[in-house]
Amino acid sequence: MARAAAGDRDAFSDIVRRHRPAVLGFLRWASASPEAAEDALQDAFVAAWRHAGDLRGVAVRPWLLTIARRALARGQRRRAGEPADTDPLSALGERAGWGSVDPEAIVAAAEQRAVLEAALLRLGDEAREAVALVDLQGLGYVDAAAIAEVALPAFKSRLHRARLELAANLREEVRRGG
Repeated sequence: MARAAAGDRDAFSDIVRRHRPAVLGFLRWASASPEAAEDALQDAFVAAWRHAGDLRGVAVRPWLLTIARRALARGQRRRAGEPADTDPLSALGERAGWGSVDPEAIVAAAEQRAVLEAALLRLGDEAREAVALVDLQGLGYVDAAAIAEVALPAFKSRLHRARLELAANLREEVRRGG
C-alpha cells in the first residue's frame, strides 16, 4: 500500500485485483441493485486511490469495505425517500418460525440458492449490509461494526434483527414455493 500511496499505479492495480471480488461481493449484497453496487465499487476505488496515503496501521480489506460502504450510502442518499420497514421483534420471531413444528423442512428448502438470494434481497439496506459483512464476508463483529460506523452493541442488535428478518423471508419464500 505504501507504493500505491506514493503514486505507483501498478501497485494500486494489484490492490484492486486482489480486493475487487470481496468489495464487489459485499456491495452486491449490501445493495438491492447490481447497478448501484457497480457504481459504488467505482467510487470506492477512486476514493481509495485518492486517500491511499491515509491508510496507517489498518488492514486494507476493512479499510476498502468502509470506503465502499460510504460510497454506497452516498449513492443511496441520492435515491432516498423509501421508508424503512420495521416489524416488532415478536412479529419477526413468529414469521421466522419460533415454535415451528417443522424447522428441518425450512432449513432444507433454504439450502436452495435461489430461495436464499430472494430472501436476502428482500432485506432492507442496513440488514443486508450486516448479514453481508458478518455471514458472507466472514468479518468479526468489531470490524463489521466499524465498517458500518455504528457502536458494537448497536451492530449486534442490527445483525440479530437482520437474521430474524432473513429467517422470516426464507419461511415466506418456502411457503410460496421458492
